[in-house]
Amino acid sequence: MNIEEIIATEAEYSEQHRHDPLPEGVSPSRTGAGATVLSVRLTKNQYSELRDRAIHEGLPTSTFAKTLILSGLGDKTEPGVVEAVEQAIRHILKPELLAAPA
Repeated sequence: MNIEEIIATEAEYSEQHRHDPLPEGVSPSRTGAGATVLSVRLTKNQYSELRDRAIHEGLPTSTFAKTLILSGLGDKTEPGVVEAVEQAIRHILKPELLAAPA
């Protein structure tokens, strides 16, 4: 079973059980809680190069930029794993499920 099949199976299960009560001792939390947004100014040429490299890697520009930043900081996550899972999830899940909570 490849990653897309696993995610599709888990997404289907999750949809069928999304209104089930949470297990005892589990409390909900918002994804990205505590995350901070960084704004960076780039020249047109710098942004174009970043965007072109992101496209070549098959990633959204912001994800590619984040990967470069984390790599520079010495992030220990296996390169590309998080992005591959994120892309597979975005490909499989309904867009309304990916929207940020209101």
